[in-house]
Amino acid sequence: MTTIDQLQALQIKAEGTTLLTPCVSCTFYFDHVDPAVLRDLADQAMAALDGHLAHFVTGTMRRFAKRNAKADAVFGALFDRPRVGARNWLQMRAAGHGEGVSSAELAITYKMLPPLPVTPEDTAAAIAANKQKYEVDGAIFMPMLSSISVSFPLDHPLAQPDALIAWVQGLACVNTPGFVSGHAGYALKADTEVGSRELRRAMDSGLAATLARHPGFDYEVYGSVATHLLKYWPGHPWFLPRFKRAQWLTFTRDVMLNELCGGRDTVTATLATDTAIKVHDLGDGLMIQAGDAPQIGEVTTGDLLPSYRHVAKTLAAARLPKFKSNDRFFNQDAATAWLEAFERDYD
Repeated sequence: MTTIDQLQALQIKAEGTTLLTPCVSCTFYFDHVDPAVLRDLADQAMAALDGHLAHFVTGTMRRFAKRNAKADAVFGALFDRPRVGARNWLQMRAAGHGEGVSSAELAITYKMLPPLPVTPEDTAAAIAANKQKYEVDGAIFMPMLSSISVSFPLDHPLAQPDALIAWVQGLACVNTPGFVSGHAGYALKADTEVGSRELRRAMDSGLAATLARHPGFDYEVYGSVATHLLKYWPGHPWFLPRFKRAQWLTFTRDVMLNELCGGRDTVTATLATDTAIKVHDLGDGLMIQAGDAPQIGEVTTGDLLPSYRHVAKTLAAARLPKFKSNDRFFNQDAATAWLEAFERDYD
């Protein structure tokens, strides 16, 4: 059983700055989605973190600043006046500039994609364009997704397992056509503003070591996921959804399960062989719960989170194929090992 004391002991602080901290986090990915759906999710996240989100940063700023009327105006404009093709983003958190990272955070990236084809002529043209791009030209980047990630402090009411499940089930976004996938559980937040080379080295090495030792942690980097999560689908004008990595809660879509994992019924039957796993209906998808509460595991003691591993292996064909890292210590080898940890066989 992972305890709050165990999690808090993994926090890294130096020179009065919080470099790395654990939290409970939910992340949701979308492709063609109604702005109102994203606004509803963002509003509910804001309400849940009321009083915590005191600082913000957006695309025109270089560092976090005190939340003000401008922040709330930018928040509204993300959904009220989106520009097709533009990447609009806003991040809010408890900590201010120089204070390091915080466990209370809301990160919104909204990329409004061109409309899906409707007429037979437009559909045929889109299929031909995708075939040329991915089969002939060999493109590796998929359409960029929108994402909303909300993080709760460990002592927040929604950090409790039953409360978090009920909160997710009450969100309209997980049962809308634009929803791709998502996950929830324990996560690590790193300080993206740290400027000191020594502090950066301490943070990166601590992050790499913690993720290697405790595979139950999520680590979110929007740019490493947003253009690779979808999968080219020959003969179709749109793309297949995939998921990032197995977590305590893993949100899937039926088309993903049916096209990549052998079918919803097969997945459900396979998961049922582990009595610790619960499967919740999301309408056009499943929320897969690996155990009664989130865990982080401990590789050095052999606590490899068997239920997480069962979920990961059952859904392996639909997992994000690569997680890119440019950090010196959390390098590409470490990032790949973390991404594939639940599917790897240990001696």
